[in-house]
Amino acid sequence: MKKKSLIALISTVSIIATTVLAGCGNSDNQQNAGNNKVSNIIVWTHVSNDTPDAKVYQQRIDEFNKKFDGKYKATIQYIPRSNSGGGYNDKVNAAIASNSLPDVLTSDGPDTAAWAEAKVLAPIDDYVSQEEKSSYVDSIIQQGTYQGKLYTLSPAETSVGLFYNKDLFVKAGITPATIEKPWTWTEFEANAKKLQAIGVKYPFNMNAWEKTEWAPYAFLPFFWSNGGDVIDKDGKFDGNFNSDKNVETGKFLAKLASEKLLPVTQIDQSKEFRAKNLAMYLSGPWEVGSLRTEGSKPDFEWGVMPMPVSDNWNNTRYTASGSWGFGMTTSSKDKTAASELVKWMTNVDSSKLFSKTTGNLPSHKSLADLYKDDSIMNMLVQQNVNTAHPRPVTPNYPIFREGFLRAIEGIFNGKDVKQSLDDGVKFINSNIKK
Repeated sequence: MKKKSLIALISTVSIIATTVLAGCGNSDNQQNAGNNKVSNIIVWTHVSNDTPDAKVYQQRIDEFNKKFDGKYKATIQYIPRSNSGGGYNDKVNAAIASNSLPDVLTSDGPDTAAWAEAKVLAPIDDYVSQEEKSSYVDSIIQQGTYQGKLYTLSPAETSVGLFYNKDLFVKAGITPATIEKPWTWTEFEANAKKLQAIGVKYPFNMNAWEKTEWAPYAFLPFFWSNGGDVIDKDGKFDGNFNSDKNVETGKFLAKLASEKLLPVTQIDQSKEFRAKNLAMYLSGPWEVGSLRTEGSKPDFEWGVMPMPVSDNWNNTRYTASGSWGFGMTTSSKDKTAASELVKWMTNVDSSKLFSKTTGNLPSHKSLADLYKDDSIMNMLVQQNVNTAHPRPVTPNYPIFREGFLRAIEGIFNGKDVKQSLDDGVKFINSNIKK
């Protein structure tokens, strides 16, 4: 999922929780598979029909229809979403209100729990065998599971790495981190100061100013690597999001900002990196294509390292993950057909095609060696396989996201860290539907 697409699909749980009934009627396009009739499956997706994602979706839909000719016929509708969440979001919310959802929807990973809780999505456990489920990387199953039931599967995964200028590293006498030995925070700060000492304007960038899904997606790994979390198994944020461990993490991030090791106001990351004013930045696999494209690639060698970890890291999973997946709606009249399409659109063949076409990471364990001859992509794949951590699986995620954004803004702008986290918890608790 590209960073610009990492924005909430729904803003509040209450919008959907009060308007959806389990088993509500489906669109007129859906026919029962009985009596030798072809079962028509309607799919809605959030991408524009001229994107690489859409080209893969359409190819796989066409191949599905060919394979199941006379039994199932799938039709995909492209409903582009804007960065503000309009378009696709509006269409889905309108369909929820009018009980006219399609058979299959694309859903962003962290929104799955809210849609499952509101009975927009139906569980697919009865249609996915254990063997089929075990093919996917752990993070895909985790992000698609809510209260022990599986709701979505995805053809792709994502991750965040530390992109860097190799020439500047040589000049500053810095040895890059490796997948086997990521930098600790102490090492990261020391190396950022080395870059600062040789005159690099921006040693590091993480888009600290962003108020989108990018923030929890890319920043939560710092908290996880320090042993912190944001919510417990009972759904409680207080005492978790504002825990002592998370205060420690917040202080580290605040220190990077106060020491001018990262900018807190917006910069043109692409321009500054290519101008050699920026030495390191966080981004994902979508970045690789741009850095390798003629006319866009920099005039120096670059690389990708794993994200840094807390000095107290104990080899637990901590790195960013999550992507858009396919789920079956409760409205579908032929759930066998709908679930078959969900599996088809996310199987090994779909994952391989999607990865090679869009630049995202594969979602299946058997494709872990897909980029074995590409050190850049392979680092991101291996990081995903070994240390990927899904964002919080909770129907209150949209509310948590806003609380997190408020807390992070305070931390990066010099506000007391504990107070910033407490204020985030206060916002979350005051907006959770009791």
